[in-house]
Amino acid sequence: MWTLLFLLACKAATPSDAAFGIRPGDPLSKYADTATVASVKEHMYYIDPPNPSPLLIEYLVWIEPKAGACFINANSPVWNLYRRRDDVQVFLHYQAQIKEVLEAKYGPATFDGQNFLWGDFKHPVNDTIAQIKIVRPFDKKTGDYYLEVVYLFANFAQCVDNEKAVNQSAF
Repeated sequence: MWTLLFLLACKAATPSDAAFGIRPGDPLSKYADTATVASVKEHMYYIDPPNPSPLLIEYLVWIEPKAGACFINANSPVWNLYRRRDDVQVFLHYQAQIKEVLEAKYGPATFDGQNFLWGDFKHPVNDTIAQIKIVRPFDKKTGDYYLEVVYLFANFAQCVDNEKAVNQSAF
């Protein structure tokens, strides 16, 4: 059931919409009603996307002032593998569902030993998405595990360049 809902959320966005209804270059003003500043980096915001996935609970978006939206990091719930061993099965099930939906939309993923990947900057996923990855962070101290679905839009390099220019001009 969750796979179907996730698939519907992804399908609701056209390919030019990129991910969860968030398009490359979208200005912060488009999400002003729901955006909250993230303390992790300047111009990073937690937002409520137009087409959220039922499998993901938090959406961190880099919205650079000149280039607009260029990066999404969508997170799953957190499971603790030390306190609840059955969480391993739930975690693996979530990962399989997310991978299945992304493969249905973007084709087969590659696996680099740690992450599932679609595309890169030399071979982008499509005109608006350079790369998608499913990342699996794990905290050895606490046993917390979760999934990150990361989208790097085609304008990601422009955001990085703009950020560098701003930082260099500050000195």
